[in-house]
Amino acid sequence: MAVAFLGSLAVVWSAVGASPSLANDLNDNQFEAEFAGPAEGAPDGWSSLWNEGDWSTVGEAPTALRHVIEYGDDENLRRALTFDEPGDAGVVEGDVEVHAVMRVPGELGPTTRFGLGLHLDGEAGSENGFYLDVNGTTLRLNQYEEGEWNQIGTDHDLHGFEGGVWYNAVLRQQGDTLLGKFWTYGQDEPLEWQVEATGLDDGELNLGRVGVFNAHEGGESETAYFSVGVDGEEAPRAGSELIPEPDYDPLLTGFENRDGESWTTHAEELDFLAAVDGASDRVRVSEIASSANGLPINLVRIGNPAPPSDEEIAEGRSILVIGTQHGNEPAGQEMTLQLIRDLALTEEPELLEQLADTTIMVIPTMNPDGRIANTRQLASGLDMNRDHLELTSVEAQTMAQVIRDMNPDVIVDAHEKPTTLTGADLDALWPRNLAIDPTLRELSTEMVEEYIFADLEAAGISTAVYGGEDPGGAGDENEGIARNMFGLRHSAAVLIETPGLRVGTERVEYQMAAMDAVLRFQRENADRIEQVTNDAPINRDADGENQEPFHLFGADNDPPLEENTLDPAPCAYVLTPEQAAEAEHVFDLYGVQVHTGDGEVHVSMAQPMMTVVPFILDAGARSNLVEGTAVYDAADCPLGVIENVAAPTIAGDTEAGQTLAADAGTWNPEDVELSYQWLADGEPVEGATGSTFELTESHEGQMFSVIVTAEQNRYEGASAASDEVGPVTVEEDGSDEPGDEDPGDEGDTGGTGELPETGSASTPFLAFAALLLLMAGATVIARKRSTEQGDVR
Repeated sequence: MAVAFLGSLAVVWSAVGASPSLANDLNDNQFEAEFAGPAEGAPDGWSSLWNEGDWSTVGEAPTALRHVIEYGDDENLRRALTFDEPGDAGVVEGDVEVHAVMRVPGELGPTTRFGLGLHLDGEAGSENGFYLDVNGTTLRLNQYEEGEWNQIGTDHDLHGFEGGVWYNAVLRQQGDTLLGKFWTYGQDEPLEWQVEATGLDDGELNLGRVGVFNAHEGGESETAYFSVGVDGEEAPRAGSELIPEPDYDPLLTGFENRDGESWTTHAEELDFLAAVDGASDRVRVSEIASSANGLPINLVRIGNPAPPSDEEIAEGRSILVIGTQHGNEPAGQEMTLQLIRDLALTEEPELLEQLADTTIMVIPTMNPDGRIANTRQLASGLDMNRDHLELTSVEAQTMAQVIRDMNPDVIVDAHEKPTTLTGADLDALWPRNLAIDPTLRELSTEMVEEYIFADLEAAGISTAVYGGEDPGGAGDENEGIARNMFGLRHSAAVLIETPGLRVGTERVEYQMAAMDAVLRFQRENADRIEQVTNDAPINRDADGENQEPFHLFGADNDPPLEENTLDPAPCAYVLTPEQAAEAEHVFDLYGVQVHTGDGEVHVSMAQPMMTVVPFILDAGARSNLVEGTAVYDAADCPLGVIENVAAPTIAGDTEAGQTLAADAGTWNPEDVELSYQWLADGEPVEGATGSTFELTESHEGQMFSVIVTAEQNRYEGASAASDEVGPVTVEEDGSDEPGDEDPGDEGDTGGTGELPETGSASTPFLAFAALLLLMAGATVIARKRSTEQGDVR
């Protein structure tokens, strides 16, 4: 096609590539357009509307009409390009449908992505018409009426619009109704319309031009195909050959395959993870949750020769790396993906040795909804990195659960400063909150200053403390921020930040260099890291028991005020059942121990996760979930829940005449008072409350178990059950006459072994155990891993 040059440099349209010849079999009411280049100016057969702009076409498949409104050009922003072929010199009357294949070629800006319009007319400042666009994750129908903008229809369930991805868009006018749909190129067209507006004025919907446009500073879009159907006809759809499949290396990210020209898309991330998983036995990928918009959140585990089980990871050494809490900070996603691939395929002996000893876990995209929309927030509008105390979002809850269940020694949180160009190449910061164990906080500081900063500076990469050294900067002690919460949960941790307006490949390089330094830190200090992270919960448990001062505000560079310090700290908080229910999800995900009795719920400060208790419950805290009643008298404060570390077992032969002996198992604390209850076939044996039990012939065929209850002053009691043993057998030696029975030997430590009279011989074991424990005021606890958050490793 011929092109015509129109002038200004503020708005740029271009065609990209050389698409195949149009091959649709059209009737007289159908029209389609292709774009050829390279050339400057609007394509022949297209006209500017409202305000003049610059247009151009450039080569490489597919061809596309490109439009850019530069930042700084904030005048006469409504600029359309309309197709002259349909109707009367481009003016279409009556029902009409338009279709386009469009994309944003680079990183998404903060504004509307594109506009697909029909019945466009009027002059600049008094524009008229209707258009379809995407804003964030919302598909919208909009109207201009004498220059006034109105939104007339929305679909909030659009699961993403990503830079660099081609999409189909269709807008249809049918009588007094507007209809729209939107889907990824190469996928099946939705059967139903996704957005609708009805009851519109027939006069408004009767006459005008069709085309594409944008109206926002920084707006950028490309159109590879455009078609129109009039008089009730459907607009032709683009063929499957319009956009050729790229010839990509599956073990490179989309970002790498395009030499950093655009970021890895969500679909490309999933394909890449599958490819790496298939290429290396060292990798295991699993979907651990879905985002608010239903997109997968994946956890990748890397070990040598293969990643251990999750239980083994929790009990061993591990590092957790988290990318893209904020969706408009993509370098962290790219770093994590490249890290996964590099560790999966490395042959470096020191890394292979490290992976044999330490599991590396990675969540590449913690906020996939925000990454797709290129927005800081979650789909709900919430800033995820302020939600790590209250845990209201599924994404923050997922991260909290991973930390609880996997118990990482070191955590890396990868971010960017999206509006920053100048300053250091990489900023980093340790947890500053004063409720963190001081030795653990010093360890995190060492990781930043002596490893990340030292290694990067040696490589010519400039560094700085995020937020600066002075108080009041961005890097404060806020317990709702992940960096601080990681330390409160007894992990060494670091935040890394790169300038978001720098070249993308450089930002990823800086983050990779920081990650290399973290790996070196862990290799060289693995034993010490393990010791410090093991000691931290023990130390804080003791501080809680001793009612040491607790600082609700203040950081390691910002001394707390007296009024912000609990001195002495409460020994516990008392909640109503309703308050406890409100905070239950937080207690569970943090591993906070609670004690229920007499219609109240007690939360002791004498526990490893005392680090978060006042932040959740104290009236003076920044963002407490509920306001508990602080208790200061130690006599009124339970120290904690007794924990069964190893379950009870039974020794001895299950033969009549033999004695079974109960081993009480292992308890924390160790100096507990023990009591026993023997059960036969799941029912209590009357009087059998000692550590041994003598079997008689009357027990033939029965299965035996024992419940051990542990108690100690100021601790909430707990019980645990052994496995069953048996069935009991009777030796057949012929010495007894038929019908003779051994009455057994009743003693203080055992019992007669006779079952009490009951109305049923099948009372469930658990029902009895619950009744027994209610009578004893104890808590039944299952055996827990010693590495569960809130326990001591």
